[in-house]
Amino acid sequence: MVHERLVDMWLMLEQRKFAAEAAKVIDEALTEGASWEDAIAKAGLKASRIEVQTVTDMIRGDESDSLSPSLRRAAFELDTEGSADRLRIGNAWNILRLDGLGQVQLSENLEEQVKGAVENTIAFDLLSQYQRLLDQRYPARVNYSVVNGFHTPGDS
Repeated sequence: MVHERLVDMWLMLEQRKFAAEAAKVIDEALTEGASWEDAIAKAGLKASRIEVQTVTDMIRGDESDSLSPSLRRAAFELDTEGSADRLRIGNAWNILRLDGLGQVQLSENLEEQVKGAVENTIAFDLLSQYQRLLDQRYPARVNYSVVNGFHTPGDS
């Protein structure tokens, strides 16, 4: 009984070491520009035993079940096309490769909304900094309704 458990533990440790080394080899091969099939073969594995999942049109807030949150987070940390990364989640090694960046087309209405929101945020930040500066230089009571009347977001 003890012998069987020791053999099982040894096999599990060896499998983990082999999986870690294979993940490293695949990660390096993908980063060097190899295809998935070539990277898997270079690691000494059969492509039929590896699950390759392609995800397109992914956004940060995507709640789909196709990727775990940690894989989704790691995908957005890849910065250049062709770069790869490996993550261990539970007992499985996951390898990510960024094959391309999509281009989002914004409607004119949405583009104007985004521009307006950015302009309002910048105006509010500037006004907040101005108010903080006034508070520091002149520790008196400031009538902010008058100060706010000098500039309202949207004025040019």
